Amino acid sequence: MYRSGFPKTLRYNSDLLIVLYLLLKLKNVKAVAAQLHLTPPAVSQKLSRLREIFNDPLLVRSKKGMILTTLSEVLLPSLESIVLKIENFYNISEYYNNTIIPLKREYVLSVNADTHFYEDIGFLDACVQESGGDLDVSFSILLRDDNSIHDLLSAKLDFYFGNVNVLEDNLTRIKVSDLEYSFAVGKHHPLAGKKIKLSSIDELNEFKYIALLSLPEKLEEKYNDVFGREPFRPFIKIQSIRTIADFLNRSDYFSFLTVCSINKLGLSRVYVGTESIFLQQYLYWHKNMENDSFHRYLRNSFIETLSKKDV
Repeated sequence: MYRSGFPKTLRYNSDLLIVLYLLLKLKNVKAVAAQLHLTPPAVSQKLSRLREIFNDPLLVRSKKGMILTTLSEVLLPSLESIVLKIENFYNISEYYNNTIIPLKREYVLSVNADTHFYEDIGFLDACVQESGGDLDVSFSILLRDDNSIHDLLSAKLDFYFGNVNVLEDNLTRIKVSDLEYSFAVGKHHPLAGKKIKLSSIDELNEFKYIALLSLPEKLEEKYNDVFGREPFRPFIKIQSIRTIADFLNRSDYFSFLTVCSINKLGLSRVYVGTESIFLQQYLYWHKNMENDSFHRYLRNSFIETLSKKDV
């Protein structure tokens, strides 16, 4: 019965998938051999078998070394997910006995540049110390919103803090905070601290608008709901929130930022109308990470910390 149900799974050695994953990640036969404690000829032999199975070269030589074929580019995200699921399966017992063991050496977080909790690097260090202290892990923090959901699905990201319109089936999310947004100017701007009627919002058009390059996708929708108009057309978009703050403090530009950023960076608000824009902030992760005890410990720490502080 199983033979007819899973013919290729039974016919081929599933260990080959681990070899293929390492080959596509490392693009070096000797490096893969060292990882698997095999000889390079043994890995080359397995690569030949994989090429035969997939009817594709998988890796080809170039002046810059080995590169992936088009098929390999398609296979790699799925392979990453499969390997992670296998690793999770072997760690199921740790899920039940509360042992904290990272499944990865590096965890990657993506946040919008207009939030500030990531600046507290000591928080991540505290997470490692409190979970055992001798864990061999590191972190990368990306300040962007674009492509974050795609990267979560393809296992390039471990956490994403933001707000998107559609929740993919393989992802989980939980609310961690509410971000309030407001128009922002430098302390010496003529509109600093002023209140403007909603009907007079176009007064801001007398000044140039500078925008953060990557903003939450739902922010424009909220903006339209509150102000009844499209956002101002930016004179310039900038990636760095601190560079925007520097521009605002040295010019009569204005921007639209979180109140947290306005307060932390020494800027002033311009109050328009009587309503404020609040955008819910969620923590997203892939369901494949459910059995990673360290990932679980991190996200619980994030949720607890962010629910208590202004981000």
